[in-house]
Amino acid sequence: MTCAWLTLRKLVSRFMASITEIVLALVAFSIASAGVANALCETQVTGNAASVTYNPASQTVSVSAKVVRTGNIPPPPPSPNSCPANQNVNVSNVTFSSLAFVSDVSSPLPTGGTTGTHAATATILAGAAAGTSPIIVRYNGSTNNEPATGAFAIAGTLTILPRASSTVISSATTNPTAFGHPVALTATVTSTAGSPTGSVTFYNGASALGTATLSGGTATLSYAFLPVGSHTSITASYAGDGNYTASFSGALSRTVTIAPQTITFGAQASQTFVPVGTFSISPQATASSGLTPVYSSLSTGVCTVSGTTVTMVTAGSCVIAADQAGNTNYAAAPQVTQTVAIGPAAQTITFAPPPTQIYSPGGTAILAATGGASGAPVNFTSTTPGVCTTGGANGATVTFLAAGT
Repeated sequence: MTCAWLTLRKLVSRFMASITEIVLALVAFSIASAGVANALCETQVTGNAASVTYNPASQTVSVSAKVVRTGNIPPPPPSPNSCPANQNVNVSNVTFSSLAFVSDVSSPLPTGGTTGTHAATATILAGAAAGTSPIIVRYNGSTNNEPATGAFAIAGTLTILPRASSTVISSATTNPTAFGHPVALTATVTSTAGSPTGSVTFYNGASALGTATLSGGTATLSYAFLPVGSHTSITASYAGDGNYTASFSGALSRTVTIAPQTITFGAQASQTFVPVGTFSISPQATASSGLTPVYSSLSTGVCTVSGTTVTMVTAGSCVIAADQAGNTNYAAAPQVTQTVAIGPAAQTITFAPPPTQIYSPGGTAILAATGGASGAPVNFTSTTPGVCTTGGANGATVTFLAAGT
């Protein structure tokens, strides 16, 4: 009985072992089959750069990328070729997005099947500024393919290039012009799309004349101090504004001639003669050029001039001239004069009353008096010719004609 029981146990154990081996084989086969058909493959996005030129209006750009299988996700299936590396994924759920796009765009199935590229056309926002912006490619995976690394992949860069500009310089001011006369220099900056902004600097050769701001595509500078002569290299330089490139004009020629000038010389106050007395010219003369006039006397017998000081020689008409000789930019000014009336100085005569005289027919007396600062002799005349007359040198001899005063 015991031997029979042991024999039965051995048979059952062998049977169960056979069943286990069969089940394990079926499971292994099932796992292997499922691995070939449904294994997840690692993927990675490889994108391409795209570029356009700045446009104030909306525009389109072509974007492209490849979704490439890079291998199996562990544990690998039995078949080593189930996820061949470097094979493009032939799917349609690839989306491109960028901050510069109006909206995301999706790619249809790639052209060229498993060796092709996912491509789409995106619309760029109107006026999107020049610069760079990442293009994000989104591939969320499929039955056999895992989403691209990180689900979001920066697969390319969109570059918006500045648009070329063109600068032309002109002037509406008559040529030639006299020195000091303002010359209007105008720069017109244009492009094939939109209107550049920013500033323009004007040059005379290498010397900057000034800077003006663009308004409506033009910038104007009024400049009045080009030196006398011929100027053949007046240019305008546009600095660019980020969306438009810098540009430079051709050369403009201008001729500047010597400018005329005039003198303004106001009336002078009258003076009273003082021996060797002086007075200052006031108001002083001014020249339209801003240069300083010089003075001289045209009546040196009456007055002399040194700088702005007049010295009196005698009473009379003192004629003062104002002149300006000019320089390399201004011609000599026409002479202007002013006449100063110098009146005689006041003086006092000292005349003591003569002593009382006793009348005698034909009798005489001598008069004496001292004059003023002029030093001239004192002349005598009778105001009572019925009583006495004056005669002799300076009328100093009085002849009596009758008794009286």
